[in-house]
Formats: sequence, structure tokens, C-alpha cells
Amino acid sequence: MIGKVLTGAVTLTVLLAVPIGAEVYAGRQIQGEARLAAARLAPGASVVRVEPHGRPFLAALLGDEISSAYVDVRTPDGTTQLILQRLHRHTGRINTVLWFPRLPQPVPLTPDLTPGGAYTPSGSTELQGHQLHVTYTATIHDAEVRVRPSSVTVDGQATDLAALPAADLAALTPPPLAMSVPAGTDLAVRAVSVGENYVTVELRQRDATTRPADTVPPAAVPVA
Repeated sequence: MIGKVLTGAVTLTVLLAVPIGAEVYAGRQIQGEARLAAARLAPGASVVRVEPHGRPFLAALLGDEISSAYVDVRTPDGTTQLILQRLHRHTGRINTVLWFPRLPQPVPLTPDLTPGGAYTPSGSTELQGHQLHVTYTATIHDAEVRVRPSSVTVDGQATDLAALPAADLAALTPPPLAMSVPAGTDLAVRAVSVGENYVTVELRQRDATTRPADTVPPAAVPVA
């Protein structure tokens, strides 16, 4: 009886190990493909983290689509997160890429949060004894991201930006950030979020291409 139980346990372990081993292998392959795609989207940047989503990875590897992957890339200007949404493995096309570059803020800010705890485009700080509340907007042109105040209140009173001292306006304006992307990359601003030390801009890139269509990744998956 004991022998039958042990034999059954060993058989079950072997059966479970086969798909687990394949899933681990598939996860590594998917991670590698997402890393390569990010490196081609942001040439000159270092890919420092890749986190694919959408289990089972084996289904993605045997199929054509990686549902999503979170990637961090680092440049001399800082770290940018990318979210790759629907990466088609056999064509190298990505339906949507979301970029989240962070622009360092010259002065610390206290972010405004929604009731649910989400960041907003607004925050407050103190300058020269005055309480300032700032709302930001962002633009991108020729792959350069710029963030600037769109409205300011000083001690609770709405203030024309032109009336602010130049030093105060400079303290509220992050330096521009040049994106590490190929020339002609079409990026659109979606949102701005104020943190304590950074202003994060959400950019959207549609229908991105990361690889020639004739470059096909391997689909064979070992099961052991």
C-alpha cells in the first residue's frame, strides 16, 4: 500500500514538474523578448527591470501575443517606466506603449491626492514665506518633454504666472527632459502627476514597431 502511495506521489510530482518547467522557461523567453523590444524602443538607455504580465506565459510563447510587460529603462537623466501593451511576437509590433518619464522638481512639493489616493497634476509648496498651490501641464516636441505651471495660487489667491518673480517660476519648473527614442517617434501627452520630488508625465505611443517583420522568435518550448 505504501509503495502504491509513493509511486502515485512520484507520478504526480513528475506530471506537475513538466508544465511548471515549461512555464518557467516560457517566462524567461517572454521576459527576454520584452527586454529586447524595450531596448529597441529606447536606444541608448539601459533596461534595468522587466516584469511581464499575463499568465500563463506558455500560452503567450506558443501564440503570438504578450499581453503586457512593465519595463524600467535608465538614462543619464533618470529612470523611465514603460508599459508594453499587446506585443505581437512575430511582427514586433506593439499596439500601445505607455511611457512615464519623471522630471526632477527643483523644490519639494506636497502632492494633491484624489480620495482614492491617486496622484493629480497639482501640489503645493512654500517659497519665501508664501504658500503656493501649483497645477502643471506638459508638452512634448521633438522628443523633448517640458513641464510648466498652468495655474498658481499664492496664499490662496489666484496669481497670474507673469506676475510671479522669475526665481519663483524657475523653482516651480522642472528642467526639460530629452527622451531616448528614435527620430520620428510619435508620442502624445496623456496625463501629468505631481510627486514630492518629481513630476511624472504619461505619454502614449500607438502602433510601435520594434523589429523587422521577417524576424521571427523561436516557438519551440522544451517540457523538461
